[in-house]
Amino acid sequence: MKLEVKNLKYQIDSKEILKGVSFTVIEPEIVSIIGPNGAGKTTLLKCLNRVSENFSGEIILNDVNIKDFSRKEISEKIGLMQQEFNSLYDYTVSEIIEMGRYISNISPKKFEQTATYLNLHNLLKSNINEISTGEKQLVQIGMILYQDPQIFLLDEPVSHLDPYYSKIIIRTIQDLKARAKTILSIFHNINIALNISDRILVLNSGELKFIGTPAELLKTSIIETTFHTKPQIFQEKKRFYIDFF
Repeated sequence: MKLEVKNLKYQIDSKEILKGVSFTVIEPEIVSIIGPNGAGKTTLLKCLNRVSENFSGEIILNDVNIKDFSRKEISEKIGLMQQEFNSLYDYTVSEIIEMGRYISNISPKKFEQTATYLNLHNLLKSNINEISTGEKQLVQIGMILYQDPQIFLLDEPVSHLDPYYSKIIIRTIQDLKARAKTILSIFHNINIALNISDRILVLNSGELKFIGTPAELLKTSIIETTFHTKPQIFQEKKRFYIDFF
């Protein structure tokens, strides 16, 4: 699935949130999005899923402008996991996952596969508002898995999570890529981004400052200029680690 973003701009009143962002994703890969608070990262994901519609520029999916897709057609191709997930109603986990079945041709058997894949059986009858943040993140991923899109947009999927849930979600992201899915994910933890990504996209003040491999990024001064502090960079075999302290 080919995703092309061309001169994407988004503005609220007189404030420019995205300023002409352009990039292309062709192969199934993990693209991590990093940048300081207020860089436009969440807005970018919402535009890619057309949750935020009042953008200019073009988002092209398999040679079709996403503004020409119906909401159902977008859901068949792109799924969005939000940073915070709270429900106004006391839905069960099972009901939340089933909301991913917005597309009518998904087999009910997919539900059992999804619950088993994420080991969610013990939570299915739980109130979505009474489970932990990590569990909610898994449930959101379950809802998107049930939706079965080609592209997963994840907004800070491991923020505020303990190591157990972080590990589960990171392994799920890597497994999705192995299943030929494309993942665009926002991370505040740069070390996670460096070690699981095929490419890293750096946003700052609504502008695309860099897109390339982790190794390419570390050869530049982009991290220092973006976060206004010079990191120490460590490498052991194919793993990277940076320290700002």
